[in-house]
This record gives sequence, C-alpha cells and structure tokens, in this order.
Amino acid sequence: MNKQISTALGLAIIIIFAAAVGFFIWKANINEPIPTSINQAKKASEKSEKDKSKLPANGANPSELETISNWQLVSGDPSDTCTKPTFKGEATVKGWYAYEDIYVEQKDWVFNVIKEDVSKLPQIYDAYNKKYLNIEKFRISDATPALQVSLKKYTKENPGEITIKSYWLYCEGLPSASVSTPAENQSGNIYQNTTYGFQITLPDEWKNFKVDIDDKQIAETETVYIHFLIPTTDKTFPGAILKSGAKLPGYVDVFAISVWKKSRWDKDLNSQECKTNPSPDCPYEGSILGKSDKYVFDVSHGNGIFPDDLSKKVMELFATGSSPKKNFNFQLIGQ
Repeated sequence: MNKQISTALGLAIIIIFAAAVGFFIWKANINEPIPTSINQAKKASEKSEKDKSKLPANGANPSELETISNWQLVSGDPSDTCTKPTFKGEATVKGWYAYEDIYVEQKDWVFNVIKEDVSKLPQIYDAYNKKYLNIEKFRISDATPALQVSLKKYTKENPGEITIKSYWLYCEGLPSASVSTPAENQSGNIYQNTTYGFQITLPDEWKNFKVDIDDKQIAETETVYIHFLIPTTDKTFPGAILKSGAKLPGYVDVFAISVWKKSRWDKDLNSQECKTNPSPDCPYEGSILGKSDKYVFDVSHGNGIFPDDLSKKVMELFATGSSPKKNFNFQLIGQ
C-alpha cells in the first residue's frame, strides 16, 4: 500500500513539473506566431526581409523617401550637426523674412517656411527622439542687399517664394541655406558679377578658376567677400576650404575681392580707430580696384605659402607698388 502511494506521489510530482515547464515555454512564446509548417515559416521570413527593403537607408518612414531624395548629402553626418552636414539640391519654398532670435542674445534675418513647404527641406535626424524632422526656418547665406530688400516685403500674411540650392547646419543655432540668385557669369578667364556691377580678367593660366562667395558677416560689416579659387597641380596641397565647410581638392584660395558698401568704407576709413591703430579689417586705399556709386571694391591675397605653380604669378599680381586695377583689368559694368 505504501509502495502504491509512493508511486502515485512520484507520478504527480513529475506531472506538476512538466506542466510548469510547459507553462513557462508557452508564456515566453505567447506573442510569437507558431508556423504550422516549414513553408509558412519560410514565407514569414521572406516577408520580413521584403518589408525591410522598402525602408530608406537612413531609417526614415517610407512616406518620407521622396522628400529625402530631393537632396544629396555631400559632407557631414545628419545625426551629428557638429560635423556640419551639408546638402545640395534645389527646392522652391514659400515663406516670410523676419529679424528674430537665432541663438542666445543673437538676432539675424531669418526665412520662415510655411507649414505646407517644410517637407521640401532636408530632413535632419533627431537622435534623442529617434526620428527625422524638418526645421522650418533658416538663415540665407548669400542674401545680397538687393535680395534682402525683396525678401523684407514677404510677411506671414503675404508670403513669397525663394529657391534654395544648398543647406547646412553646424552644432547650435539655425541652419543656413544659399539661394538661386543668378548673378555671376564666368567665361574663360573673365569673371562678371551683375549684382555688384563689376568685371575682372584673370591670367590665362587661371581660366579654370572657381568662385566662393562669403557674406556671413554682411549684417555686421556690410561687406561681401568673393573668394577666387585657382587650380593647382601640386597634389600635396590640402585643397581649398569653402564657406560651407566642404573641401575642394586641387584648388587654392588665392585672393578675394571685398565689396564694401560705400558708406561703410567711408565711415571706417575716417574712424579714429583706423587712423590711429589700423588693423587688417580697416580700409586700405592701396588695394582699391575701383568705386561705384554704391560700392568700393578692394582686393587682397591669402596668407600662407602658395604651391610652386602659383606663387610666381601671385607675387606678380600683388607686387608692392603695382596697380591692382590694372593687373586684374577691373571694369564697372551695368552703370
């Protein structure tokens, strides 16, 4: 009798243990569909891989793919704005121009994009919230005085359109964009700028030059800097650094033309500071290319050592006592 009880008790313990194990296995897999056949399991795996292939490489939602494809990332990492992610493309957006806060105790003119056009801008990854987002306002890096006058007519109640062709961010503050403002003409070794009304002629061997316009400080200094990038055959030279932060291999930032507002030139030239303790930022009459009713144009070459294939020509053009206006055949146009 005791033997039968012991046997029954042992069987009961085994059954209870088996039931407990079964329960925990069932609990662990309660959310996992159990394929009824090998073929079903294979189909489920294939469907999962197919769904993944539909997603954009950057992890955005499928509905955002078309917007992202309008812009090409040329440098930096969109998930880290301190790498200065820079996009190239083109988009026409509508909005208004306003003078407002851009950072702590800093103000500038900013273009605010209407809600319907925000999706046309490059999308930036918000690593904290793990999603892509659009920033609805930006600074315009190449807003000439004439363009600024037009933009200031745009209001929230009466927005206007602009076309941007590049867009970038850097750590803190608002993004920047450049706009499509056809104001330059380059033919061989001749450069024309119809916005500011001048033309120069470069040496024949520099005919493949490029131009990089920097007007980041225009609100403060009322001056635009037009940098001329000259090709070099020196493979060891690191390349020119553009205002966007990108590097242009095979080119050297040789010289720049500064376009001053005439009123600002006269003010700084006659200032007590520039008279008693002149700095490189002060106007210098010896570097003037020419003057128009609105602007004063002067020229200066870059600092540092130039590659051997460029240094001789640079020394000729900027020799002490030479005439910058004559050396570059400077001419006013459209007057």
